Amino acid sequence: LDAVSDAALQQLSGLDRDPVAITTGFLALWSDLLERAQLTTGCAVVAVSVAATGDLLDHAGDVFRHWTALLADLLCEAGLPEETAIDFATLLISTAEGAVIMSRAERTPEPFSRIAAVLVAQAERHGEAIGSKRKVSESGG
Repeated sequence: LDAVSDAALQQLSGLDRDPVAITTGFLALWSDLLERAQLTTGCAVVAVSVAATGDLLDHAGDVFRHWTALLADLLCEAGLPEETAIDFATLLISTAEGAVIMSRAERTPEPFSRIAAVLVAQAERHGEAIGSKRKVSESGG
């Protein structure tokens, strides 16, 4: 679990600190996986979470917490307030994971494509809010 997780998340560290770039970068990891595997694979951490107990289940939980913390940190660096960043990181992960499962089961990328559009739109709203706050603080108001 760790090797797959670390390799995927390492790609995110090079993204621009912008909510849309972070969101599209994270979603690209999953859409690329679905495309390369022709919808035949999903997330190993989800598989372990569903099937395992004990220490392995605990480790899967640690992986999800790590992902959430990393995404939240990137979103904070982009200008989101901490609580908003944690909430949006959790939304990104849980929604993408569910859409990967649905896309695999339905044998179509459509569920993933739909949530990707919704999440990017939400990231755009976060970016606009950050831009508005920066303009107000720069104008002294």
